[in-house]
Amino acid sequence: MALNLSGYRAVQTAYFVKMVIPGYQTLLFSDDTKPRTINSEVYNNIGKLLHVSETRSEIRALKQEISLGLSGIPSGSIAEFLNHNPKGGTIEIRQAFFDPTADTLLNISGNPLLKFKGI
Repeated sequence: MALNLSGYRAVQTAYFVKMVIPGYQTLLFSDDTKPRTINSEVYNNIGKLLHVSETRSEIRALKQEISLGLSGIPSGSIAEFLNHNPKGGTIEIRQAFFDPTADTLLNISGNPLLKFKGI
């Protein structure tokens, strides 16, 4: 679904990632500058420590790859994460669009936009 952003002079974006790791927990984080509530869930900001690869917008569904990079994670947290085997967990990546002046989510249909949902 494409969002109509033509009526806005400036738009700020951020990615929001939800990872469900079976037998462990649900992780919610974003590359935003502050914690933010999206769909009644609070996403912790990790700013520039998160990288999400670019995606293509297509009219029809196509098989695509997306990469997610995290850096600056304390070594104790890495061990804890890997000990709970994240493989097989689900992940959703959403891109949200904000009014940079008011620092609020744009009130348009489809925002935040689901960019990826998979395992």
